[in-house]
Amino acid sequence: MNSAVVNARVPPHAPPLVTAIDRGRGSFGMALFIATEAMLFAILFGAYYYLGPGSHRWQVETPPRLNFVLPALVLMILAAVFLRGGARGLDRGVPNAGRWQLAVGFILGLAVLYLSWRDALAHLRHLTPQTDAYGSIFYTITGLHAAHLILGLLMLIWLALIPDWQPSASPPHRSYQNITMYWEFLAAIYLILSIVLYIWPQFKEYRP
Repeated sequence: MNSAVVNARVPPHAPPLVTAIDRGRGSFGMALFIATEAMLFAILFGAYYYLGPGSHRWQVETPPRLNFVLPALVLMILAAVFLRGGARGLDRGVPNAGRWQLAVGFILGLAVLYLSWRDALAHLRHLTPQTDAYGSIFYTITGLHAAHLILGLLMLIWLALIPDWQPSASPPHRSYQNITMYWEFLAAIYLILSIVLYIWPQFKEYRP
């Protein structure tokens, strides 16, 4: 295609097309990463339900306790909300936007990790990954989310160390916004995890 024709189709004073595509590259990459991890969790949740009918453990196992997971779920959602607020401030061009939200999100994430650790210790007293299929898939799912949470905390540390969070045409592209996307994914997965592994079993009938 003739370059004159291309130039005629671009509105006056518009940013270069390559630059516009480049700015969205980081967000697209994060979206692809989240999609692959979402498929991994979908497979594990599918395995949880696939293994359940063939194992008596799903009927006789005492439902997991909620005293740690429910507070952790609230904190996980709050962390994502605070980070999204910081990202919106950056989008509006507010000076120094997102700094205190980043600190709060990090502290809340640490609290969720601590509560997840306490929850695992409480369940390990009567259930281990080697007990049966139920224990194996239970700790695989919860452990994988904890690993993703640690990765999210490392992302926040990296974000705090880089000098500029504003959208840029060169790497890192929209760093704050992209990491916020990841934390929203963590919150969504933890909500599903809490419902499937912890809350829903409370309404099932268990044989003594």
